[in-house]
Amino acid sequence: MATEQGGTRHRALKTAGLATIVAFLVALFDPLGLDQAGDRRSAEAADRVAAPFYPSGHGRALVTTVPIDEAALRSVGREWPPQYDFYAEVLDALTADAATRPAAIFLDFTFMSELYSEERRDRFVARVHQVTRAESWTGRPECHTTPTAKLRCIIAHGGTPVIIGKPYPVDRCDLTLTLLLLDRAAVLTPLGWPGMGDAWRSAISRDQYRSQRRGDEEGCPALEGIEAAGGKASFDYGSAVLNAMIGAPSVKVTARGVARYDLTPSAALFAALCLRDRRVSPHCGNPGNPAFEAFLARETTFKVFWGSIPDPAYLAVEERLFPARADVERRERCRRETAGPGRVLAVGLAQLLAGLDDRGAARPVECGYHADLRYDLLTGDTADPAIASDLRRAFVAGRAVIVGAALAQSNDWTVSPTRGRVPGMNLHAMALDNLLELGGRMPRPPPAILGSPIDEGEAVELILTFLMTLLIVTADERAPAAAAGAPDAGAIRRRRLGLAAMSIGGSLLVFVVASLFLTTVLRWTPVNIVGLWVLSVTVAFVS
Repeated sequence: MATEQGGTRHRALKTAGLATIVAFLVALFDPLGLDQAGDRRSAEAADRVAAPFYPSGHGRALVTTVPIDEAALRSVGREWPPQYDFYAEVLDALTADAATRPAAIFLDFTFMSELYSEERRDRFVARVHQVTRAESWTGRPECHTTPTAKLRCIIAHGGTPVIIGKPYPVDRCDLTLTLLLLDRAAVLTPLGWPGMGDAWRSAISRDQYRSQRRGDEEGCPALEGIEAAGGKASFDYGSAVLNAMIGAPSVKVTARGVARYDLTPSAALFAALCLRDRRVSPHCGNPGNPAFEAFLARETTFKVFWGSIPDPAYLAVEERLFPARADVERRERCRRETAGPGRVLAVGLAQLLAGLDDRGAARPVECGYHADLRYDLLTGDTADPAIASDLRRAFVAGRAVIVGAALAQSNDWTVSPTRGRVPGMNLHAMALDNLLELGGRMPRPPPAILGSPIDEGEAVELILTFLMTLLIVTADERAPAAAAGAPDAGAIRRRRLGLAAMSIGGSLLVFVVASLFLTTVLRWTPVNIVGLWVLSVTVAFVS
């Protein structure tokens, strides 16, 4: 008997070791992209199941998105892309009433075209200067040292911070005159970087920019705040009116760039909210302390944690605005998204059945996590002016408002694990919410092991592969003894199937518990649930 048990143990250890070696080779060489595909699907499944448990609190009450879609443009007689003075009208709609002004505005656009009329461009630039009260602070050198310093000056002088996108990498010689003009009053933020969807950043440093530069651009001056300390660059603003407005002594304006980093859009909005009122989030700390700027400028990455339970306050407003039957049914489906165990099982089963095919975004939620106000509703062009005023009071006043494109012609779309394809501005909104709710405890990729291509998360995956395979094979080896006392062949099959189900279920339970520990305690991004569990079962079955 002892010899038989020893043989069983030896076979189980050998099979578990084989599965671990195969898993290591797959992680190291990733043939046919199997490991990457498994990582992606596992992350989608974990993100979707965890989404109802996102800590909804003060963050959602501070963020509003305003999509510019075809209906919104038609309501104001515009076509895509609109002339630049349209964005002046957007700022007017958001800031005209002092009682409902937002705490900060992010225009999720890059103004890279110079084919529009100078008069329309100048109106937009002038409106940005007015909203930020630039005439009161733009002549102060200390206000241009860092993005945080500029935000602090805007708020201190009674302005509303305006944050505008710029291309990445931004130290290329392709900034337009419009962006150079806007940089004097607004905070320019990079709209993208390599791996943005999986590696969100709060800041982009000079070193990170330098790694993206081409050799022929070494001598390219730029005004986006990343030149060496004390560096100077002169630009012709091309408009005597604009030069007079910003206090320039002549048509040639000299700018100094001494910042060593750029804030990303979500971090700039977070800084604006905290600088205006540190009580908006416990993670604001002391915005007047240098440590606050160091926190924002740190070179770390995190993965955006998506919430899925729609804003109940905005759903109540939608009932008033959209009483049609189809809209009522959509809201009812949205209200089924809860943090209860039944919903988790339903979503988890849907993700499991999706497997590795293109249905990974199973069980999407049709309503947004944040208030999603159409632009034409805010302006009153397609709604009662009193309703528009109420909407601004409830969802614009004191909030960070993100305005972005939601048009079929736009290429600014991203994939959310909760809603599928969504406008890119929703990713910025969720990243800002993460900063407000979680602060420095956002999910991060596991650290690498001594600079090797294997990180600590993959090391944990290998250990779990060994343990899960050992559990499955041991149970399978003991199945004949467990079924020996069965009265007939049918009972034998049932006992063996029951034992197999228990072993596979137990291995899955071990993996789920370990995954929950890694994601909730260590705040790592999810491990490869799909790939490793399938590999363990497959190797055990073949053996």
